[in-house]
Amino acid sequence: IQTDTSGDVRPGARATGMEGAIVVPVLRGDQAVGALGVANRSARTFSEEETGLLVRVGAAIGHVADSQ
Repeated sequence: IQTDTSGDVRPGARATGMEGAIVVPVLRGDQAVGALGVANRSARTFSEEETGLLVRVGAAIGHVADSQ
């Protein structure tokens, strides 16, 4: 987040001081209806296992929201 040069990181995100982050979609079926973000205070790469788990959590949140 702190060293991003793509322009994708918003100033507010940079101001948090977080270094590593991942964002996955919150899905309602095949439609993205939101996003779930997780940040870390130090730079890191999220593993495939962590990424897969977060994707499943995003899908579960979408499923619960859909049933409300």
